Amino acid sequence: MDILGIAYMVASTSQIVAGVPHITKVIRAKSSKELSLTSWGSWSITQFVCLAYTISTGEFVLMSMSALWTLYYMIMMTFIAYYRWPQYFKSPFTRLRVRPQVARVDTTDVPS
Repeated sequence: MDILGIAYMVASTSQIVAGVPHITKVIRAKSSKELSLTSWGSWSITQFVCLAYTISTGEFVLMSMSALWTLYYMIMMTFIAYYRWPQYFKSPFTRLRVRPQVARVDTTDVPS
């Protein structure tokens, strides 16, 4: 690996680490009102296209960094959508209002 590849890996990794406070802020605040789903979505699409391109080049450093960026954007989009529309992220059992059934024992045939 050449010096430019190492520099790119260090710079990308540091930027991803620097973006972690965005994720923690959304989780702590339990709100995503101030974040634009359109912006994060367009960045995600751009990064996904970049990931597809880097896979086609076969360059490991580019592929790994692009995969990390894609993962970061997908995590952010998931949290933005989760806190904006929580009703769509509930368990299917909660939405169906399925209640556990209590087993009933038939005691009519038990000898006394």
